[in-house]
Amino acid sequence: MIEDYESAHLERAIDQSILDKGDRRIASMHMGGIAIECRLKALILGHFPEKQRDWKPNPKSKHQHSHHCNIFNPGHDLHQALNELDKLGVVKAPDENNENIQDALATIQNPLPGYSFINLRYYGGSLEALDYEGWETQYQIFKTWLDQQLLSSP
Repeated sequence: MIEDYESAHLERAIDQSILDKGDRRIASMHMGGIAIECRLKALILGHFPEKQRDWKPNPKSKHQHSHHCNIFNPGHDLHQALNELDKLGVVKAPDENNENIQDALATIQNPLPGYSFINLRYYGGSLEALDYEGWETQYQIFKTWLDQQLLSSP
């Protein structure tokens, strides 16, 4: 069974918004990264026929996989997910002319020094409002850019 990334994206985006309004900065950044990850994975899987939507097996995994596992799973790496979407022709990955988009994605991927968005669940500190506002700006920039890319794609 493949995960329902589209529904997960929508739910995590709601969670992020609620956490943002509740001034839960670290948790909001964590959920925001998960929302983006789920959105990108939903777009990757959406490119394939429903019966073929299965990730390539991880060589370290002990799970049995069906014979049609052909989709690269980027894990929690947002850059890899965006590159995979570029390879599939779904979304053109930002180039050097889109440095602000690359910066936004880098900020979402690693919102704090030494912490990826997924590892923020282990972060015990707090965050100044100004630092969070910078992350929130980058998060909105990337979401807006991705929406625009999807609207302009054939």
